[in-house]
Amino acid sequence: MIKINYKEPEQLESPDNIAIYNIKMCDKYKKADYLELSSISWLKIDSKRNYQDLEQLFRHLNLDSYIIAQIIQNIPQGLKIGRPNEPNLTENTEDTKQNELEYIAKITCMGKNASMSELLKYHTTWEDNYECLEKTGCLMALKQETSKEEEENITQTKGVDEVKKLLECKLKLDLKYYSVEESIDFIIEDLTNKYGKKPEKIICGEIETNKVWGLMVDGQIVSPIGWIEKIINQDNQNNQETTTQVQSIDYELIDFRKIERNKT
Repeated sequence: MIKINYKEPEQLESPDNIAIYNIKMCDKYKKADYLELSSISWLKIDSKRNYQDLEQLFRHLNLDSYIIAQIIQNIPQGLKIGRPNEPNLTENTEDTKQNELEYIAKITCMGKNASMSELLKYHTTWEDNYECLEKTGCLMALKQETSKEEEENITQTKGVDEVKKLLECKLKLDLKYYSVEESIDFIIEDLTNKYGKKPEKIICGEIETNKVWGLMVDGQIVSPIGWIEKIINQDNQNNQETTTQVQSIDYELIDFRKIERNKT
């Protein structure tokens, strides 16, 4: 897991420098959701920028990530295809630039080879994809009236203020890897705060000969992440004549969303 922290920019750092720093940080840690936010923050700096310009930036920085122009068949209700550096559009607004958009941006954030393989699922070549990026936008919510209560709930949601400042290039990301043990402790703390009680550690499956542990509250598995505890025996030489075995635990995280459950 990745620990997300923030730090204040230096006084003389420009919005461009901050956005590019965040883009590079997200690419390094393969943090796709925050790479998308950081990319939007870069686009918002200049209303003339588009996803072709963003792809050029990715190439200049030699990132592992690519932007894919993906055709969308059905646009969900309440959304439109638009450019993130244009104002939100109301349902009745006609906009020529918006009507020209044919694709939505899908940012791949993996190793370079894996990202290219993903891109080639949609286009025959890298350059074919690049040409389509000129007519690429993203899904945007139509501007709607919100009640005072809804606005207060949004404002009080954890992390909303930081995301807003990230989009405004007023914060820099400080990403670090959690160890597996730190990840488990963080998940337990987060679930305890969410449910008002500490989750129960239970065995909820098995992979090969290893028990898979999960976290339960009120009889329900409440975390999409579980883990395996492997007992490792290590020789410990106390002196020249005596050798004893010391046991340690090797933890491995399991994403329940990515495994198939066997039906019995």
